[in-house]
Amino acid sequence: MKLPEIRILIEQHLTKRDLVKCLQVCRSWYNLFIACIWESFQLDFRLIDGPQPRFIASYRHLIRSVAFFNIEERDLQDSGFPYPNLRSVSLHGRGRCFDGVFYASKSLLSLHPNVTHLNIVGVRVHHTAITELQHLKHLQLDDTRWSTDLPSFWTVCTRLESLVVDRSIFMTLPRPGRGITFPFLKSITLTRFIKFARLGKWPRLKELELQGTHVKILSEDLMTLLNSFKRNVEVLHVANSFLDMGAFELLRKSFTSLTELNLTHCRHVTDLMVREVMESCSNLTLLKASKVQARVMVEGKPWVCKSLQTLGLYFIFAPEGGSPADELTLRNELHTRVFERLSELRELETLVLGDTIEMWYQEWLGRLPQRGLELRLDRGLGRLSTLDRLRCLYIDKTWQLMEAKDYTWMLDHWPKLEVVDGRVNIDDWKISSDFQSALRKKNEREYRRR
Repeated sequence: MKLPEIRILIEQHLTKRDLVKCLQVCRSWYNLFIACIWESFQLDFRLIDGPQPRFIASYRHLIRSVAFFNIEERDLQDSGFPYPNLRSVSLHGRGRCFDGVFYASKSLLSLHPNVTHLNIVGVRVHHTAITELQHLKHLQLDDTRWSTDLPSFWTVCTRLESLVVDRSIFMTLPRPGRGITFPFLKSITLTRFIKFARLGKWPRLKELELQGTHVKILSEDLMTLLNSFKRNVEVLHVANSFLDMGAFELLRKSFTSLTELNLTHCRHVTDLMVREVMESCSNLTLLKASKVQARVMVEGKPWVCKSLQTLGLYFIFAPEGGSPADELTLRNELHTRVFERLSELRELETLVLGDTIEMWYQEWLGRLPQRGLELRLDRGLGRLSTLDRLRCLYIDKTWQLMEAKDYTWMLDHWPKLEVVDGRVNIDDWKISSDFQSALRKKNEREYRRR
């Protein structure tokens, strides 16, 4: 118990309430677990309960991570600063950028120059509050406004290992032709300001996430970024962007190293591209794309992505032609082949079989959604008994007509199943309700057993 490694292993399996009980066993256990209690804490200034200032001041030498919610100036001033061993700070405003918080946050950060992780949400920040953090490695800015536009911020970026900028009123870009080198940056996430990404040089970057919800990400942008990487990409999330064959050709260089790839709603991405990814990327743990033709996906080489833990594909079964009897036979055969391919993904924990946005679009046009993969025993569902690690199944807005025997089989053969999002029978609400009730009871039994 005196070894730190043993204490860490025990701590991983205990809740805060369990740790408090451990403090009451004896003095040696108190000295052992008190650091676990105070290593990190959260404080919401809109709530009455929470750690009292005198306790925070007494144990502040043990605190390494703090998160303040709904903060105002006087809140930060009365929270027992400074914390000598603080390494992570998270500041969440009240939805408005108060001037008091603006100056108080500067005072807070100036007292803790050794902070390495900083997360700012809805707080106006003084530019020198961050530039003075010489040890800062991870920065996340969400809905943040800055006091002024100064080039000094780019100096901070050159020291970072990861950067997240989301919904923030950002500062001016470097002048054209004066690109900046980010020698240590390994991960970057941007929802706006894609031009910033084009101007940088990233010798160590391995994780890139560009969300095109608020800005159009052109294929030329992706090609510029992929060309600038000195290393192979490991994580690439480019949902809602343009990815044509030129950018895909550059992506091929990273097939051996890719672990996560999100191509959801990417324009110009074809079924053959998605199939090639599944045939070539053996280290993938996450893959998301939009609708794909089931027949195209089961043709060609075997899937090599056996380590997949999350898969999101909307399988479309296009009409084959011929008589209704022949159409049904061909559809059943194609279902069997898809289930055979999926059964090889034994590490799968999350399976997404629908595309909610695509289906809402079809409804808006007044069309029926295209029928996707049907999870029924008479279609070949029994082949998925190998997916014994499956925890989450998302079938929202898909065309499912399960019966009681189908969802009973799922509960019996997927012991870790916790979440099923969507109706298991679009024509019978009772079947869907009975299934959710049975799933909830199973999860309650598992929880009591633990």
